[in-house]
Amino acid sequence: MLYVFVRYAVKPGMRDEYIAAIKGADISKRTMEEPGNYGYEFFSAIEDENTLFLLECWENEEALVPHRDMEHYKQMQDFKAKFVLDTAIKIVKVAE
Repeated sequence: MLYVFVRYAVKPGMRDEYIAAIKGADISKRTMEEPGNYGYEFFSAIEDENTLFLLECWENEEALVPHRDMEHYKQMQDFKAKFVLDTAIKIVKVAE
């Protein structure tokens, strides 16, 4: 099992637009339809409205590889360029 933890520092005043773009493009739904994906959920920080988190769960590293070639992944990169100041990613492998 592979977990990907992502922290987005959203540009001030752009949080709602960023969320609307993600929802409008069905990023979560489209990602969860990929083979080997077990979850793709966004969360808000309670102490900073400009911080969002994403938790992804994948069967293994191999399942994550084709994800980076998907159109919705590329859309997400475009959204990040427009709405996000900084991104931090941590990948954790969990033995089964």
